[in-house]
Amino acid sequence: MTFFRQISPLIAALSLAMGASAAGAQQVVPGRLGIEANAKEDVDGACRVSFLATNGLDENLYKLSFEAVVFDKAGEAAQFTLLEFTELNKGAVRVRQFDLRGRSCDDVGQVVVNRTLTCEAVGLDPSACAQNLDVTSRISTNEVTEGQVAIELNRLESFEGSCRLTFVTRNGLSQPIAGMMAETVLFDPNGGVAKMTMFELGDVAAGQTRVRRYEVTGNACDGLGNVLINQWQTCEAGDLGEEACTAAITLSSRTALGLLD
Repeated sequence: MTFFRQISPLIAALSLAMGASAAGAQQVVPGRLGIEANAKEDVDGACRVSFLATNGLDENLYKLSFEAVVFDKAGEAAQFTLLEFTELNKGAVRVRQFDLRGRSCDDVGQVVVNRTLTCEAVGLDPSACAQNLDVTSRISTNEVTEGQVAIELNRLESFEGSCRLTFVTRNGLSQPIAGMMAETVLFDPNGGVAKMTMFELGDVAAGQTRVRRYEVTGNACDGLGNVLINQWQTCEAGDLGEEACTAAITLSSRTALGLLD
């Protein structure tokens, strides 16, 4: 997958099966898959993050991996990376530890499990993991604001004459959002229309955060001005309806470019 090319990898350092007494203290919820960012510590020039996984599904998972995003303390999406859990049997509780090389824990803010990459088991629909996933954290606070769908233009990166835009969506609604998509206008620094395009922000579970990146080819970041959300094509939040979904949206930018509606 192309997003791994320029990203520092998250290297698995250790895998531990929890003892019976420790596992008994962790709740396996029937029908749910749980991932928790449990602890972090500085080890040999890296920040070691411990993740706890629980499998309440009816199947033994023989391959399980996620895309994760590490935010720095300033709130910028600093690193995309890979979490691999390999096997996770039915009813099991497992801990995996991963090292963020070259990064101290003091510089690690929120760690977001962004999306499910692989979820394989005999007779299991691959979408079942994403649909039944519960993500929690003991190492950072949840920055979702109740009742709001907060969309932030979080980061700009120039490369090879193009610009990569990183958007962060935080869903504070009580319902999951399905397939957010917006017609978007990119202006040049003088206010002229440089490009019109579609940005798909994707699915965002209730109370969760989703990070998406888009590459604007042929336009370096210093050749762009403001970004305008021209029209929401889709924004569906369960039985709340599209109107309630779009009414809850707030826009902001952490970059030199404005995000407007």
